[in-house]
Amino acid sequence: MSTRWMCVTAGMLTAVLVQAVGLHSATADKTAQGSCEQYVSILPPGGTLDIGKQGCFAITNFSYTISNRTDEAIGVHRVSALCPCSEVWCTTNLLAPHATAQICVKLDNSKILTERFTRTFFARFRNVPGRLTFTYFGTTTPAFKGVPEGEIQFRSETAPAEWTNHFEIVMLKSDLELGKATTGGGSLEIKADLKERKTADGQTTLVIDTVVKKNEVGSGTGFLQIPFPNYPWVPGIKISFRGSAGRFVQARPSEFLVDADEDEIGRSFTIRGIDDFDPRKLTWKPEQLEGLTVTKRTIRRGKSEYFKVRMDLTRAAYETVITNEFHGLEFSYPGYVPAIIKFRNSDEVED
Repeated sequence: MSTRWMCVTAGMLTAVLVQAVGLHSATADKTAQGSCEQYVSILPPGGTLDIGKQGCFAITNFSYTISNRTDEAIGVHRVSALCPCSEVWCTTNLLAPHATAQICVKLDNSKILTERFTRTFFARFRNVPGRLTFTYFGTTTPAFKGVPEGEIQFRSETAPAEWTNHFEIVMLKSDLELGKATTGGGSLEIKADLKERKTADGQTTLVIDTVVKKNEVGSGTGFLQIPFPNYPWVPGIKISFRGSAGRFVQARPSEFLVDADEDEIGRSFTIRGIDDFDPRKLTWKPEQLEGLTVTKRTIRRGKSEYFKVRMDLTRAAYETVITNEFHGLEFSYPGYVPAIIKFRNSDEVED
């Protein structure tokens, strides 16, 4: 369970967000025209904050102040961070008329792998169109460099499949102790050979050679993780992998955006590239989810044939789907690598 820290307020890192909403009622029509900036002004201009130089492995807490300058209460719908290095939240769900609240940020510098960084997050308000964008930037001293950000992805048309990688990770923090490497996280088989190499000035470079295998048709994930025993609260070095072996279920499009005010969500995609396709053999996960309906039909145009799949979800079913391991739905067909249909909240996408 994560711990939320007290927001930093007066005398510390604070940006003022001035609410200037001219709606007549907190239950105003959701189709209000214009952008969020027409209703809300931000100080400093653009909502940008310089948080300065951060210490290696430091936890930094700061906040923005939001102020409702209208005569009606305004709901805070969602505050969304894009980076796993931070948590963001608001101290209230409802801003009373002319009241203020804090939008808090807890930044974990151990998860930032570059010396200079810029991060963005968003806030949406109920009955206010658009969203507010908050940006902060600074510098930090990474503990190491050379670890790729995100997953390393592999793909093969046949199974079993094998991939190799070489990494050289430079330890920038001189007192790091390297613990025992572990693997796990999914169906990929991962083997790693680790060697330490010292430079003339005493700096350590960790050389890692990995062999990743996927023995059966399908997709899988896995990771290699090396802890720092003398800093047990930080995540250490983690390299993530995703590999797929075999022919794919070709689904287009494979990602959809969903707006905050959509109570009934309906989206469609097409499937191609499966020999002798039988719609009855197409399955999906989660299969028996209340509020999810999947329909399939064959489309024929001249000599070509493809298959259309429609997904209809209630808001409750959608909220369940975007929090699973796929952030969407997995569609499977025997002998093929499944297709992942992903959903994303539109207010979590950078402009």
